[in-house]
Amino acid sequence: MNKIDKPEATIFEKTAFSKDDDEFVGEVELADLYVELGIYKEATEWFEKGWNIYLKQPNWISRYVYSLLKLNNSTYAHDLLNEVIKQKIAEVKEATEEDCDEDWSESNKQTYIKKLIDEKEVYERMFERISSGYIPNMEFDPSIQTACYLFGCTRHNHAEYQK
Repeated sequence: MNKIDKPEATIFEKTAFSKDDDEFVGEVELADLYVELGIYKEATEWFEKGWNIYLKQPNWISRYVYSLLKLNNSTYAHDLLNEVIKQKIAEVKEATEEDCDEDWSESNKQTYIKKLIDEKEVYERMFERISSGYIPNMEFDPSIQTACYLFGCTRHNHAEYQK
């Protein structure tokens, strides 16, 4: 980290976030912000807080693994990936054994099983891919309903968004 970046990171590191705040964005979202700032220790702490809350998805788990590797914690990264791989295997088994009915066709079932298998394969390749230099991108979808933007928002009572 160069000298220009360090003061901003230091200020950010001292900032306190409360999960109880009405406008708290979420553990994984905050962890993603820390990853973008290169503050991997805090990122891993927030990913860990969200581990049992969030649906396990490759997009954020890859950033968690990336942060762990930046902190030279490859053993824990492997453990996390093994956990989600086992979870996907169990989900495939459960889906395979599930009976079809009018709401769950054989086609729906096969599509879902394929999705689970594809995710499992992503997890199986994730460690090697990140280790070889891949940097997972942050996925960001701003919410017009709740976010604050330059030209108006409901939180700040700007007329543009009032009903």
